[in-house]
Amino acid sequence: MFCRKRFIFKIVSITFVLFFLMTGSGCANEREGSTHMHGASSIRHSSGMESGHMNSDETELSGSVKSGMRVVEVHAYRYGYDPDPIVIKKGEKVRLELKSRDVTHGFGIAALSIDERIPAGQTTTLEFTPEKPGEYHIHCTVYCGPGHEKMHGTLRIVE
Repeated sequence: MFCRKRFIFKIVSITFVLFFLMTGSGCANEREGSTHMHGASSIRHSSGMESGHMNSDETELSGSVKSGMRVVEVHAYRYGYDPDPIVIKKGEKVRLELKSRDVTHGFGIAALSIDERIPAGQTTTLEFTPEKPGEYHIHCTVYCGPGHEKMHGTLRIVE
């Protein structure tokens, strides 16, 4: 009897995990192409740590400038982000086009109050103007599999 209960518990647990992997964690921003604009001093997503200053000539900037805005296509995958680091310039308008290569992921930078959901097969767009140079920790905010806790990246804002 005890083994049968353990077996049923395992089946229910696996079903629960698979359900959340397929549907995500119920966060907002599931519309394809959703855009979030943030004021010059705020970026509404993810978690981070700040470090020292860096000049833009020390590091190549990510993405390219289109119509006066730096556009960076960011791919989330089990268990990382590409590019990593994401390098952008202080004071330059930025659009991050967030895409997932496999399952639903999150894009979180706590220090900048950013927390975006990246549904598989869709693009989540985040627009902002960074004001404070430094390195900010990016982490996945949607459970995406057994390596989820190791899914990290860096946003580097240079002068």
